[in-house]
Amino acid sequence: MNKKLISALIVAVAAPVIAYFISEDLRCMRYLKEPDEVRHREVRAIDMSEKDRMKDFDTLWNVVSEGIPAVYAYPDAFGYDIRKSEERYREAVRNAGDDVEYFCVLQSVLNDVPSAHTAFFFPDYKLVTEYNCMASEVVKTDPYLRDTTDLWMKSMRHRKRKSRTYQFNYIDGEYLFEPDASEVRFSDDRSTCILRSAGGMTPDEFIQKYLSSSPFCYDDEHHKMYRRNIYFNDSQGEKITLELENTDGSVTRTDVYFDLCDEYLFVNQPYLHGVYEKPDDIIDIRYADDSENIVYLRVDDLDNDRGNELYQKIRKYCGGDTSVILDLRNNGGGTIEYTAEYLYAPLFSEPLDIHETEYIMKSSGNRDFFRGVYYFMNLKVFGMKKLSKDEASDVYGYLRDRKMFEYDVDMQFKGQSGNDPFVCVLVSDKTASSADYFVSAVKPLENVTVIGENTAGEKTGGQFMAMLPESKLVYYYNAAVCFNDDGTDNSLYGTAPEIRCRQSK
Repeated sequence: MNKKLISALIVAVAAPVIAYFISEDLRCMRYLKEPDEVRHREVRAIDMSEKDRMKDFDTLWNVVSEGIPAVYAYPDAFGYDIRKSEERYREAVRNAGDDVEYFCVLQSVLNDVPSAHTAFFFPDYKLVTEYNCMASEVVKTDPYLRDTTDLWMKSMRHRKRKSRTYQFNYIDGEYLFEPDASEVRFSDDRSTCILRSAGGMTPDEFIQKYLSSSPFCYDDEHHKMYRRNIYFNDSQGEKITLELENTDGSVTRTDVYFDLCDEYLFVNQPYLHGVYEKPDDIIDIRYADDSENIVYLRVDDLDNDRGNELYQKIRKYCGGDTSVILDLRNNGGGTIEYTAEYLYAPLFSEPLDIHETEYIMKSSGNRDFFRGVYYFMNLKVFGMKKLSKDEASDVYGYLRDRKMFEYDVDMQFKGQSGNDPFVCVLVSDKTASSADYFVSAVKPLENVTVIGENTAGEKTGGQFMAMLPESKLVYYYNAAVCFNDDGTDNSLYGTAPEIRCRQSK
């Protein structure tokens, strides 16, 4: 074929694509530069009818039941099938007393999906617009976003709490009362106790029946579902009788109350008061012994403006024969780029080539990502490949009739340290996303030992942002599957430690 003809064909195909993206960029730039009074649509009230609520729920349920690949694997992996709870959720949506309670019910539905990347955003404009993931720009440029988030926030703040909260934490298979985190105690002293029953049910039965602000997780050691926390209060909602085992072995009965809204407002006080910014103590580094041979390094976030500070502190403390205790137990991730530049580079000397394959499922929640120009860009530019039914079945046997795509994620971590210290990495069920990516990458190294429990996984992300049609509430969910080097499902089981140890967190 004539070279000029080939060039003309390339230009003919490429020009509309380039023009489209330029026009989209200009449209978004113009929109974002417009003053608030121009680009906001002055939505003055929420006022959702039952029909509106059910339309929202139907949209959300389609995403939960059809758009999250791991949901198909939960029954075999965990003995847990969220899809059997559809009618219970529908009834809770219908019976929600007001808009705030309705929001809390929707939030609790996503909390029942064991995923580090599936949740509703607290309705705060800044919080939503600072988060980046697939399809997030579509949500961020919605003209009603600021008005609706402001209205939801006002509704939350208008709902005054009139009770005090009891908090139980899940530790090693049991729920222990945490006096320091609670607003009220069962006795005058600061003693703890174990929750043996609630409303005549075991704690395991209670968390399956009652909706919660605390997400479901899977305990790989005790082989059961759990919530990180159970909350009660001293005056609001349904009366519940608890049986508590005291430190001396005696058992006492006491009446408390359960209220989903009260619980949610207690948990989200920082957002309600406008102080949700990342705390100052997300990084801690110090010598762990007098000889200065062991360094303790805690990093709770991998996406902040303190990357250079972290890099310099690691270079300062972690030289010579120093060993490092790297604490990632409360690290929910951030960006892979931050992880590579500010955490890996100053700790290790050798480059590390990392290859991952990500599998993403197309559903009603993200269909726009796989059509038109986006489809062309994903397949032709980013190397995304549509899988056949047999190939999809090989990923998950449950997904034979689902539309699946795969793409490769290649990354090189460049080592810049003058030495390679022994690094003991502490992990927990809260270690997720890019933090899990880091753990999975360095685990095979001879100078690294991973201690703790299975991480939350989802190391390469794959989350989509979406907005409900009526309430305009914004959420994100994980439409992806990825696997560990040993073939285990990272989306379900995370990264396993080399030395298993359940630690206080």
